[in-house]
Amino acid sequence: MHSKALCSDSSSALHNNATDYLRVEQYVADFVTAQALYTALKIDLIDAVGYKPHSETMLNKAYPEYEACPMLLEQLQAAGVTTKEEGYWKLSEEFKKCLPYKDLLLAKLEFANLLAPDLLQHYELFLKDLPAFIQQAKVFELFAYDRCFEVTEDNIQATRNWMRFTTSLTRYEGRVIAKQVDLKGSQKHLDIGGNSGEFALQLCKANPELRSTVVDLPVVCEVGKQHLCDEPEANRIRFFAADALTDPLPMQQDLVTFKSILHDWPIPACERFISRAAETLAPEGQIIICERGPLNLKKTVPYGLLPMLLFNRSFRSAEQYLKILHDQGFKNCSVQQFELETPFFMVIAKRN
Repeated sequence: MHSKALCSDSSSALHNNATDYLRVEQYVADFVTAQALYTALKIDLIDAVGYKPHSETMLNKAYPEYEACPMLLEQLQAAGVTTKEEGYWKLSEEFKKCLPYKDLLLAKLEFANLLAPDLLQHYELFLKDLPAFIQQAKVFELFAYDRCFEVTEDNIQATRNWMRFTTSLTRYEGRVIAKQVDLKGSQKHLDIGGNSGEFALQLCKANPELRSTVVDLPVVCEVGKQHLCDEPEANRIRFFAADALTDPLPMQQDLVTFKSILHDWPIPACERFISRAAETLAPEGQIIICERGPLNLKKTVPYGLLPMLLFNRSFRSAEQYLKILHDQGFKNCSVQQFELETPFFMVIAKRN
């Protein structure tokens, strides 16, 4: 079965409340529920019982190879995903509210499932020697950055495989950020390390005067062009293949953004990135850094946040970025902090 009755595109989840997507977190919190939901999504069972209620006879006919479908639905009922009324299975009213974010659910589940075997096998190594863990962990085979330079079909597919995770996260985080930040008067925007262009897209959707340039490696840019080609805002977003640390960049920008990129780099590289960004700014321009803060490890880490646990030692405080900005002459700086599924912040910096 490959039902598309309940599939949603990237624009269908636009709600007044930009953080509404966080309702998916309750359904990816523990391993068993996550696996039950992931399986039900993969075999289109969620779509089937969402489209119309199913009796067990109907399920047996629709899924003859899955004799344990009732057991799966009972697991999902315990998690609040499904309900059974008068012998018919259907989705709960609460879970139906998650359907616009099905792409995010799948991305979170798939990424956690990729990482879980590595943590299960090498958790002690993860705690005592992160570089050695990275060498052993198979999940890092997904992030083949060496394949981001030469544009070939094989490299495009390999790069798209990991970009779909970052794009799904950015789709919803970007909407929150777009509502939080005032870009009135900004027309020229440079998004350094902008990946698929999804962040630029969300800013352009919220700011009709904005025109964005996404800087990233050549294959990433090619995937990004394909990702945005059907969006109404695509004519306001261009891709600029470059190494932002060394290559010439477009100048006289009103806004330069770093969204979830700087934590991947050591402090000297962050200083260089911010210095390069400062060189591109128009006199009244601003830099905005958007990053996750460290997890609160006094709370249990949900299964769906395993990838964030993996990167947690890379997440810095806003103060560390403020120091870099102050050292480079930015005196007018502010921080906005808010809670998504993890702590999140924006550092906004102007020279004057």
